[in-house]
Order: sequence, then structure tokens, then C-alpha cells
Amino acid sequence: MAKVTLKNVYKIYTPRTKGGKEVEAVRDLNLVIEDGEFMALLGPSGCGKTSTLRMIAGLESITKGDIYFDDVRVNDLSSVERNVAMAFETYSLYPHMTVYKNISFPLEVRHKSKKEIHKIVENLAKKFQLDDVLNEYPARLSGGQQQRVSLARALAREPSVFLLDEPLSHSDAQLRFQMRTEIKRLHYEIKSTMIYVTHDQLEALSLADRVAVMNFAELQQVGTRDELYNNPYNLFVADFIGEPPMNLNKGLVTQEDDDLFLKLLGSSITLHMNAERTEKIKRLDKKEYIVGIRPQDIIPVEVPSGFMTFDAEVDFVEFIGERSLLTIKNGDLTLKVLASPDFDVKAGEVLKFSYPPERVHVFDIETEKSILVL
Repeated sequence: MAKVTLKNVYKIYTPRTKGGKEVEAVRDLNLVIEDGEFMALLGPSGCGKTSTLRMIAGLESITKGDIYFDDVRVNDLSSVERNVAMAFETYSLYPHMTVYKNISFPLEVRHKSKKEIHKIVENLAKKFQLDDVLNEYPARLSGGQQQRVSLARALAREPSVFLLDEPLSHSDAQLRFQMRTEIKRLHYEIKSTMIYVTHDQLEALSLADRVAVMNFAELQQVGTRDELYNNPYNLFVADFIGEPPMNLNKGLVTQEDDDLFLKLLGSSITLHMNAERTEKIKRLDKKEYIVGIRPQDIIPVEVPSGFMTFDAEVDFVEFIGERSLLTIKNGDLTLKVLASPDFDVKAGEVLKFSYPPERVHVFDIETEKSILVL
């Protein structure tokens, strides 16, 4: 196991053709993954997360900056010297080897005894439900089976750092659910440092101890699920984390005596805030902000203690698994609201909706940062 530290790391891809432009894939990345921690790198395609993983693995050169495993600078060390294992989105299995040989190969390279190899392979095959295909070749396996072989092979070498690049992307929904549970259990058992790249926030938030959110080659925020969900650092994190996404609208500051409110443009809705946000807006002294509130934080009909209210008309209702998703409107403004699946409402009804003032998020229009970090 190892603590992984990235200091001011850049990755710039030079053009392959004359006249082409350089591509800055990773910009000034500073990140610490603690020994034994499960860290997810989360972000949309092209954000730099896979380039970051490949630099940690030693598969990509570092343009600028340093990467350390514990106190050892590994910039010039090969993947083998770093003792990392990697499971790829594309499996990267040896097509001429059976499943058994694919899993055992890293052990043979390290000159383990046949008895020890057999014990490790059998244990991993059982864990990944591969017992009945050990003598098959990769071409005869399903995508899900190939992915499990890739994971088993990576684990076989007992790496200091275990890197996973979209390992469940080709699995069906049921297998993804099963494999998430298995990967989490594996981390608990082996306590290896794991770094997991994904664009799927459900995977990242359900698996990782902490999540590093990236966009446009830069790190946006690092935190636990609760920190990212409840205290997003900026507009991108607020919009990217959460399903359905946060409601985001422009709001004008209005004042009554010493109380400040945010009136959502295009509507008659005026949102109250908690004391911390109110005082911050007073100090910033701006008139317009981006206001956010999550669909889960808006409650129809009921008014719990300490909640504030507004009226809106139900535009339409969608059923999404275990919840109902309401689209409500007030003037020209529409908002999304999550309700229980048995909530009985029809389009056209005007209802009272409540929300907790401490759950209203406010962002600076120019910097797109939460006002709490300005």
C-alpha cells in the first residue's frame, strides 16, 4: 500500500501534425490519496481523469510536476517498479491465454510457486464468479466476464496501488450493481490504495471514501459524498453531483428591513436563506446571484418546522423508479421536485411547496464559486 501525492502536475499532449495545437489534458493538479484510501476521479469525458490515472500508473509521461508514492518520487520509475496494477475499460486481456493463465500470469512473472498460484487463482475465481470459465479463452467470454477477469488479474499481483479505469462500463445494470458491491468489499478486505476513474457519479459516490471532481483539465473539488452534495465548491460541482440535477436559476437580492431574500427571476418566488449566507451576501454587496436548490429539498404540501414556502403549479409528473419527479412552474420559471411514488397529484394543480433555508445554495455569477468560499 502507498500514499499517492500529486504536486503541480501537468499533462500536455503535443500535436502529431504540423500546425496542430497542444492539448492541456491536466493543469496544475494537486491531490493527496491517503494510504489505503479509495479515491474516485469523477468528471465528464475529456476532463483529464484518465490522463491523471495513466500518469500515476507510469503509462504517460508527466509534462511538469511530481508524483510521489509515500516519500519516493516516481516520475522516472516504470509501472513495474511502481508496483501498480490497472484494470482497463477495454479489459486488455491476453487473447492466447486461458482465463486461468490470464489471472496467474502476474504471479508467474514474480516467480510464485505453482501451489501458491493455484490457491490465489482459485480464490479470485470464486470471488469473481469465474470458476466455470477458467479454461476458456477471452474471445468466448461475455463483456462482463472479461471485465471480471481483468479485475481478478489486477488483484492477483497484490499491488501497492490499484488503478481502475471505467472497469464496469461494459457491464449490464444487474452486474454493475453486483460488481460495485464486490469492489467495495475487496477494498475493505485488501485495504489497498485504490484510484477509480468514472464518469458515473453513482459509482463514484457509492464506492469511494472521497471523490475528486474534475472538469476542463482542472480539479474542481475533493470531498466526501456529503461534502460534495451539501457544500459544492462551485456551479459545476453543484450541477454535476446529484440526480436529478440541482435547480439553478438567477436570483435578485431583495431586502425588507434587515432581512435579505433572493427573488428568482421570471417568478414570484422569493427564497429565504440561513444566517451564514445572508451575512455573506451583505458583505459581497452584489445584486444578482445564481441560486440553487435540489429537487430532494423541495417538499410538496407538508411544511416541517423551520421550513419556508412558496406556491407553484404542477406542470407534469414523471415516474422514475422509486420516486415521482414533478415539474412545477411559477410564472416563466420551472423547477424539479422529487416526491414519493404514491404522492397523488395531477397536472394543473396549484400546491404549496416548502424548503429549508439552510439548503439554498448561492453562487457568484462571475466566478461561479459558492459564496461561502469567496
